[in-house]
Amino acid sequence: MSRDRRLRALAKTAVTLPVVVALMAMPLLLVLLVLGLPVGFAIGIGVLLVLGSIDWLGAWLAVPVSALLTLTALGVLAQRVVVETRERPPGVIEEVTTHATADQRPELRETVRSVAQRLDTPVPTVLVAGPDAPPALSTGITPGTTTLVVSTRVLDTLSPTELEAVVAHELAHVANHDSTLKTLLVVPHRLFGMLGLAGLAYTQFLLPLVLPYYVVFCVARGSFERTRERAADRAAARVTGNPAALASALETLDSGGDERPDADARDTASSLSIVPLADEHAVRTDWNREPLFWSVQRPVRRVWNRFTARHPRTEDRVDELRAIEREQETT
Repeated sequence: MSRDRRLRALAKTAVTLPVVVALMAMPLLLVLLVLGLPVGFAIGIGVLLVLGSIDWLGAWLAVPVSALLTLTALGVLAQRVVVETRERPPGVIEEVTTHATADQRPELRETVRSVAQRLDTPVPTVLVAGPDAPPALSTGITPGTTTLVVSTRVLDTLSPTELEAVVAHELAHVANHDSTLKTLLVVPHRLFGMLGLAGLAYTQFLLPLVLPYYVVFCVARGSFERTRERAADRAAARVTGNPAALASALETLDSGGDERPDADARDTASSLSIVPLADEHAVRTDWNREPLFWSVQRPVRRVWNRFTARHPRTEDRVDELRAIEREQETT
């Protein structure tokens, strides 16, 4: 990667990093809102009862103290999630993975080395997962600690040029620092999951405040991640000079399923994968009994999926790659 191209990548990171920081701050602010104020008030009242005082100022001073303690505890939890994410790729915890050694996977290792050299990025740790794992994903806090996971389905079904295109897409995320940002977004995603049910179970009166907060997070995250997927597609097409190969690989790997993954880890992995494990834009219809007010729910869910999906529609990505191919042919 040239110096100018690297500077452009860093500039993109400088623009998107505040977005990621803001998204990561949302669960922290949420827990302060949901837990900090009630807990702080309870602590203040407890202090009053113990001391036999009626100093309400002292009670309210307990609120920011409790909020600070809550923020500290949540920070420790976030740090733990980051460490776990860095040390073990999310979503492949339940999958059997093996290191892609030069003896066992020479073609894959050489493809990764070649693409990494062209993108001027460190060669990542390469793992091979089973056929039910996400097709391909990259994760890591820094380019030097990146892990690339490729499923046997990719290795068994794609041609060498298609495999190269898939690897180029994932390493383009690394070169543009997308893997760092997307991996960091795993933290608030998991924290929302941890805090949501527990917090709302005891503070249902705050639901009108929390719900818009969560909606903003999901919509902003979806828009950000869809943009980065398109950017990685364009970068892969440029570095390989073969947009048709990536288009063909996407069509082959797209599952086209209607159901989203149930397990949180697999849902996280799906968001990091080159294609989702199931159609993120589809509305679930495999109900044993039609949900209440389904005629109202269905269009709402369709709009929700459209704005919160973390991948563009595969057919849209393929169309964009075909357009790049036509541009290359005319130049």
